[in-house]
Amino acid sequence: MKIFYWYWNDFLGKIISKGEDIIGYELIPPWGPIVVKGVISFLILLFFYEIYLRISRFWRSRKFISESTPVIPPSSETVDKQSEFIQQLESLKAPQQTIERLRKERKYDQLGEVYVSMQKYKEAGWAFEKAGMFKRSATEYAKAGKTEYAAKLLLKANEPQQAVQLLVSIGKTKKAGRWLEKQGILDTAGFLYWEAGYYKRAIWLWLKWMDKLSDKPQEKSVFFNKIIQQIYKDGIHNIPDAYKKSLLEPLSQQMILEKRYDLAIDLLKNCGEHQKAQLLIQQLTKK
Repeated sequence: MKIFYWYWNDFLGKIISKGEDIIGYELIPPWGPIVVKGVISFLILLFFYEIYLRISRFWRSRKFISESTPVIPPSSETVDKQSEFIQQLESLKAPQQTIERLRKERKYDQLGEVYVSMQKYKEAGWAFEKAGMFKRSATEYAKAGKTEYAAKLLLKANEPQQAVQLLVSIGKTKKAGRWLEKQGILDTAGFLYWEAGYYKRAIWLWLKWMDKLSDKPQEKSVFFNKIIQQIYKDGIHNIPDAYKKSLLEPLSQQMILEKRYDLAIDLLKNCGEHQKAQLLIQQLTKK
């Protein structure tokens, strides 16, 4: 209590007294001095609390450094595990030196990661390609705007569908069809050619694919229905006259098997087989 009395009355009292002398204004008792003493006490407490926080932070940081510094040199296994972290640190400190060292050592996968951390995506794509990481290389080349080359790398990585999606996204649908044709994926290639407006090539590939599905009824049904959906969506008039019979007649036969007679009749009429269409109508009428 004596300490509090000394602090509140003597110590703070002297501060207030000095302040009143300096400003030439006397505080109105009893609340004026109490409020000022409270504010001063709060500021003093805040000051000491800030000192405590600074000391505490300093002590914790020292403790962390001492605990995290190994007494025994790290083994090669530990270094390997931390190599990615060390590589990032090195690239931030001296990127050019790191790049030169990794090039000399032919560690292209690590070099690619360094380039990615520097946001040099074209160079990263080159490095990953050198490392034989074609899919990762394609990702980085795509980021750099080299979409077509990225698609080529996806083909190398045995990802033809992703390669096609990339090409179509930049409007190179015909090229996507040509690539798939070379890969032997004739059905999808045909649809891409159709979308690109190369109708003869599309139908020629479809007919070739039809021959492969003669003993696969389930796949055949899916494929034929997909063709029908496509040609009706864009217009049967797009089919060249020379190909109408060879394409539409087998499609109509499939529709008969699936008991979709209206569609079968329409397909027959569109390929010029009016007599067959009429015969089918008569058979259905008798039933």
